Amino acid sequence: LYGAYLKANYPLEYYTVILNKYSDDTEKTRKIRQELPYFDIKQATIKFRFSQSGYSFDKATNTIYKGIASIKYLNDKIAEQLYEIGKNQYNSFVDLLVDITENTSCNSKQIKILIALNFFKEFGENQMLMDVYEKFSDRYKKTHKEATKLKRLEEVVEFATTCENKPMQLNLQIENELEYLGYIETKDETIPTDYVMVTELENRFKNYTATLYRVKDGTTAKIKIKAKDYNEDKFGKGDMIKLIQVNMEGRWK
Repeated sequence: LYGAYLKANYPLEYYTVILNKYSDDTEKTRKIRQELPYFDIKQATIKFRFSQSGYSFDKATNTIYKGIASIKYLNDKIAEQLYEIGKNQYNSFVDLLVDITENTSCNSKQIKILIALNFFKEFGENQMLMDVYEKFSDRYKKTHKEATKLKRLEEVVEFATTCENKPMQLNLQIENELEYLGYIETKDETIPTDYVMVTELENRFKNYTATLYRVKDGTTAKIKIKAKDYNEDKFGKGDMIKLIQVNMEGRWK
């Protein structure tokens, strides 16, 4: 009863507390997020310089800001370190990578996760940033001598100028969000309505159940597929498919 009262009268504060409480449970987080639109609550994605450790809210805009520590494989310490260096100014993404490498405990896997989730969006599209980081991590090491660092940084900076500023492929972006956030943030209004991505595919009792994500508007739905129909035109988790027809019983054709 207490929970129902708070949800009804103080939804912004209530959901901020609940999201922090279940920050380590991606499935629970996904379900909680589905309730936010009912209360006209917006949830801002993670963003360098703005995101801290836990969820926080802005009453003026009715917005909940996501915390870094709730992301899979990240933690409070890294969140605090990144928020602190976010107060600095950087001439390039390479300069930021040097600061992260030298002055935080953020490892390679964690940096790649943040890049994939567009945390460093202010420096460019995530596929370009990933290409730059791959080159950086291959050439720059904290243990190198200063002369070696400077020489190799010149290589990385030169390489960065040749990289095309492009985002990750759509299906890879969605897969990363599902894996590390537990839900999908990406939407693209330019994608036709009948194109969907398969986010789950279950085989039960010789028939299939597919969870489909419509990229155009973020709608998710489950459909049942007869085994004989599936075997004629197989697809898998992570594939983008075009829906030709869905009958009234929810079976795909």
